[in-house]
Amino acid sequence: MKKISKLTVAAFVLATSLHALPAYAATDTDGDGVPDKAEPVLGTDAMNPDTDGDGANDLADKAPVNADNSIAQSGKPNGFTFTAKVEDNFDPATKKDVSDHLELEVKNTAGEDLKSLKLFYTINDSGTGKSEAYYKPLKGLVIKKGETVAVNLDESGSPGHFRENPNSIYRTSQNAKLFTIQLAAEGYAPVQIELKKDKGGAEQAD
Repeated sequence: MKKISKLTVAAFVLATSLHALPAYAATDTDGDGVPDKAEPVLGTDAMNPDTDGDGANDLADKAPVNADNSIAQSGKPNGFTFTAKVEDNFDPATKKDVSDHLELEVKNTAGEDLKSLKLFYTINDSGTGKSEAYYKPLKGLVIKKGETVAVNLDESGSPGHFRENPNSIYRTSQNAKLFTIQLAAEGYAPVQIELKKDKGGAEQAD
């Protein structure tokens, strides 16, 4: 029997969705050619025409949640260090728990301001073997000399927060996951870390 790829299945489901949706339901908020109702089927973001950040429109992208790593793997050492968490997040300002999300704490050790920061991260689902990869330039972020800042990926839209894909396997799978996170700044070599998320969905704050 001929094997059918996941991409073929997704394309079929998308085509079916397009034909099944009435005209009023075919809203396409991000203008990528994929109706909002179909984006969760593909695991893409209805608010971002290029969900994985690889420069290709979601409709045209054969792997819309699997970007290549565009970060240069060279540069000066010791520009910064960082830690990360993907669960049990806490807001020190309000002293309250917040919904699980990818959060980085970045310490500038370069002796100068850090600019043009870029983030690349992968999520691997331990139960299904499925993986996703996202490339995200952190536009507008400058980390001053000696400063430590928090970088958050979520849907809040707050300063220092960058949009994540709400339909990623981070949000939709209950399995344990492995995150591989690479961060780079202009002129400095990237730093990479790995961390695990325990089994269970991403918790929402009360």
